[in-house]
Parts: sequence; structure tokens; C-alpha cells
Amino acid sequence: MHQLVNNAIEKINKFELLSNDDLSSLMNMNPELQRSFEVNQLWRSESEMRYSVLNSVKFPTPAAKYWQAVREESLFYQELIMLVFEYEKALGHLELAKIELDEIDKTTLKGKARAKIKNADIKQKEFGLFNMKIQAKDRIRELKLWEKIKQEQIEKDDFDTEDFSKHHKEMYEKRWTQEMNIAQMTNNPHTFRNSKANLEELKNDSNC
Repeated sequence: MHQLVNNAIEKINKFELLSNDDLSSLMNMNPELQRSFEVNQLWRSESEMRYSVLNSVKFPTPAAKYWQAVREESLFYQELIMLVFEYEKALGHLELAKIELDEIDKTTLKGKARAKIKNADIKQKEFGLFNMKIQAKDRIRELKLWEKIKQEQIEKDDFDTEDFSKHHKEMYEKRWTQEMNIAQMTNNPHTFRNSKANLEELKNDSNC
């Protein structure tokens, strides 16, 4: 990472992309900028997962929280698998770019210009690969948290972890009841009517 950034700064200096003052500011900030890039959280924090995604109005039971965690975890796992394929392709593109750079005739002005473009392309691809590694690391962080949350819900209550539909009646009864109470407190007749209608239909359905 550090070498990639140093190369980029050398190019900025060489091509006079920034003024001397701006370049000096960048150099002074560079260690912290690199640290921020490496520790930056790409996706949700544990607090966001627990209290925003799995808020207790929308998911009022351990089973409801568990199955939403399953959905979130599954999506992140799929994205991680897709990232693996993208990383493999990016590695191939990088190898091709390096081969193409070696094949360029650098004895002519046109060849030197093409080599300059190809060399920049290689550095860009290397940076992209490094960024993918950071993405993969943060996806693993969130996957571990979802797994932790799932296990916590299992410890709180006894529910079916194979059939997600079995918890739905209890979940929706509690959810719509809470929504009605909140709607009354906040004077929201639209939400109250919708939640009340849904709750009555659920209770009157003999198939549930």
C-alpha cells in the first residue's frame, strides 16, 4: 500500500498536478491519510446492525432478528464470493498488462508514450487489487458480527432455525401492535389504520 501511494505522490510531483503549497500539505497529511484508508469501515458498525437494521419495532422477537440476520449474512456472503471472482479477473488483467508493457517497443516516441500509459494502467490495477483486499476484510468483519448476533438470538429463545416462515405470525402480531401504539402516541392515523387492518386480517385468517 505504502509503495503504491508513494508512487502516486511521486507522479503528482513530477507532473506538477498540485501547487507546491498543496503538495506540501499532502505530504504532511500522507501518513494519516494512509492510516485512514486502511482502517476505514466500509459497511455497518455493530451498533448499526443491532439497533438500526434489527430495530425492535420491525423485528420484535429473537426469531425475527435471527432470520433478518440470516438474510443480511447471506447477502454479504454472496457479495464476498463475487468479490473473489472479480479479484481473480483483476489479477489476470494485471498479468496481461505487464506482458503488454514488456512487448511495447520503447525505442520510439510512440512506444514510450504507450509504455507510460500502460505503466499507469498497471499501477491503477494494483491499487484496485489492494482495495479489493480491504473490502474482503471488512466483509469478513460484518459476517462475523452477523454470526455472533444469530447465536445470541438462539440463546434467547427456542424457535425454528430451519423454516423462516414459522415465526411470522407472532412477529407480525407484535410488530403491528407496536406500530399501532406508536402511531397513537405520535398522532399518525395513516400508520394506525394500516397496522390495525393488517393485524385484524392476520387474526381473522383461519390458515394462520
